[in-house]
Amino acid sequence: MLVLAYLATFSHLYRGKPFVIDWAQVALHLGYLNMFFADKPWLNTVYSTLAIEFEYYLLMGILYPLLAHKSAGVRRSTLILFALSCYALPFPKHLPHYAPLFALGIIAYQLRSGLVTRLEGTVSTVMVSLVALGGSSPLYVPVGLASLAVILFVKKTSPVITFFGRISYSVYLLHVPLGTRVIDLSLHWPQTMVMKVGIIAAALGVTIVGACLFYRFIERPSQRLSAHIKYLDPPLPKEDL
Repeated sequence: MLVLAYLATFSHLYRGKPFVIDWAQVALHLGYLNMFFADKPWLNTVYSTLAIEFEYYLLMGILYPLLAHKSAGVRRSTLILFALSCYALPFPKHLPHYAPLFALGIIAYQLRSGLVTRLEGTVSTVMVSLVALGGSSPLYVPVGLASLAVILFVKKTSPVITFFGRISYSVYLLHVPLGTRVIDLSLHWPQTMVMKVGIIAAALGVTIVGACLFYRFIERPSQRLSAHIKYLDPPLPKEDL
């Protein structure tokens, strides 16, 4: 992100502020702490969602034994209390606001791993959906339920879907610094419909190429390194791009 910001200043189309590194701003990224400092924005806006995921991972390290507990009562109560946290801490910058959506993902895990029966999964899904309707955003319910259905019931795939599935995280990280930058640099050209479609296609192309390189040389090697941390069932694909 710093390199891209620096290189952009060399373009005669650049209209932003002079390139200056705020080392405090950069350092805060290491702990996903920029959300607590209004004057230290994210270098990439999508990092704000990674901060929410980071909070989720830390919390799951504590709650997992309860969510995977042998007692159905313990599992359900933990799940519902987690979902209900959206009422207690309704702040969009933090995890609790999105707790019902994450809870639907937890239900998908419980069902796929055989921890719960279909009946318990259905009951939990209904309860979490009701919480989401009143606590976070009604839009989370159809989006979350659709995602849950895909995870549980869609078995078929294709080479195209598999390809984009592998690079999807890299696409997510790079679509703003690469794709958006392509669009920004084109704003001085005539904005005809043909030109707009062409620019969007170019932005997508640059993002996909960048994501392929990012996956091949950064993401995948990092996955291999992390695989040295042994789990009972490491969820790492064996295929390379």
